[in-house]
Amino acid sequence: MEKTEKAKGAVQGKAEGVRPLTGVRLVSSLEARAKAETELGLLRAKREDAPELAEKALERARRIGEEGGAVLFHCADEQLGRGVEEAARLCGMPWAVGRWRAGQLSDLEGSKEAFAALEEIERRLSARALPRAEALSLGRRKEQLERKLEGSARLEGKPRALFAVGIRMSEEALREARLCGVETIALGGEDSRWSLADWPVPGAERSAAEVARVAREIAQALLEGRERAREAARGARKAG
Repeated sequence: MEKTEKAKGAVQGKAEGVRPLTGVRLVSSLEARAKAETELGLLRAKREDAPELAEKALERARRIGEEGGAVLFHCADEQLGRGVEEAARLCGMPWAVGRWRAGQLSDLEGSKEAFAALEEIERRLSARALPRAEALSLGRRKEQLERKLEGSARLEGKPRALFAVGIRMSEEALREARLCGVETIALGGEDSRWSLADWPVPGAERSAAEVARVAREIAQALLEGRERAREAARGARKAG
């Protein structure tokens, strides 16, 4: 009798131990399913409204240009980044090509100091012949700073927006931008987490031609915004 009661107690204890675990698994499964359904719903919406979404992103870029804001162009892939760099140069905006460096937006002062230190080292190395030991020391420091700043853009202040190629490739950059209050415009494919971008642009993020086209359109929109501002200023002077 005593053994039977002990066995029942053991079974009950196991059951009690299993119930919370089953509940956690069930909740976790439901949350994962809800998240997947949400992402799928967003995906369908983006696919259906792709032209409209792209135009909204371009109009936002025009507005930023009109207000004199800066946009940081970013592409994690160096080959795809060539078209992004060209577009950034076209509209006079900063760009960062290559792996995103954490703190690029959140630690602007640190980045400025690192760029200034690199410039000073380059100036000293090119100005005159240095003792061998000093030249080697400066060379090592230069390499350290170049590695630290690889893929970084030199920013004078926080940009109004970040244009990123590839929502999946640029997830770290998009998250940092959001934490820093920087708007995000991002080109992304169908498997992207659209919720990471404020202004998503559906498209083939792995196509060099598509990346270059979208980057140019963003650049042109910024230039159009600047022209809007100039026209408004001219109109105000005439009216005055």
